[in-house]
Amino acid sequence: MKIRAKIIFILLVMLMPLTSASSQERFKLGPTFKLGPTFKPGQQARYTITTQVDQIITATGENGISSNVHRELTATVLLRTVGIDDKGIITQEATVEAVSYRDLIDGQERPLSDSPSSDSPSSDGPLVGQSLELIFTGQGNLLKAKIPHRAADLGLADMLISLLRWFPGHDVFINSNWKSTQPAVYSGGRSEIGRNIDTFYKLVSVEGDTAVVSGTITLNHSGGARITTIDGPLNVNAIGAGKGKTHFQYDLAGSRMLNGETEIKFEGRLANVVPATNAEKSISREGSFVETAKFSLRLIE
Repeated sequence: MKIRAKIIFILLVMLMPLTSASSQERFKLGPTFKLGPTFKPGQQARYTITTQVDQIITATGENGISSNVHRELTATVLLRTVGIDDKGIITQEATVEAVSYRDLIDGQERPLSDSPSSDSPSSDGPLVGQSLELIFTGQGNLLKAKIPHRAADLGLADMLISLLRWFPGHDVFINSNWKSTQPAVYSGGRSEIGRNIDTFYKLVSVEGDTAVVSGTITLNHSGGARITTIDGPLNVNAIGAGKGKTHFQYDLAGSRMLNGETEIKFEGRLANVVPATNAEKSISREGSFVETAKFSLRLIE
């Protein structure tokens, strides 16, 4: 055998185990799955949505800020795909069939900002029967929304929007990971201090047509915020960080969420600077906050 041919032969022999190992590794990954909705006109699903948020602000110093806010919501919503145009733009309508909610500030029940003071915060109120309209692309990018003010106040719209863009942009294997800046089953509207969010998902398992997905969430904020106190809304500067987890089941055949739950804990510090007057210097009122929240969604039919 000539030297050149011999060298080529040796290289091929050396590469064979690597090729075999690579093929075995691909085999071990198993089948791929497409996560994410496929929309059809007339398609609908009815969900029960619940949220609960507790925010405790502890005063720092004699003139510090303190507040204890508790918010909870339970709603039944019929989500229906109204239509898809020739460009693939999807229109969905979410009709509120039932809702109950409570807002407590330092133990005192408060109506929403657009409610007459005589309204009972636990009643269905005018939101029942109203509809939210969401217009978005097939990739889940929201283009336009028509949302009743009360639905935005309650964070109901945020929960529905959170279902649009959590999924990966490619097929995945079991144990695959992907990242999203929008967690599924989440309502930023119920949380007063805004935050930047990263969510890292993992496809845990697939049994029949049901995919199980889990995720870890990181949150951080630095900048302005508007909090609720017993004396009314207050503008503050806040710095905070937090973590959370999410877990849900997804119907691959029906392209819809079956149920899910998200929990977070977010904490940090905040301050409100009272401007100086002619006679006095400016005063900084400070406090530390801890916010815990739980959001859930369950398919009824």
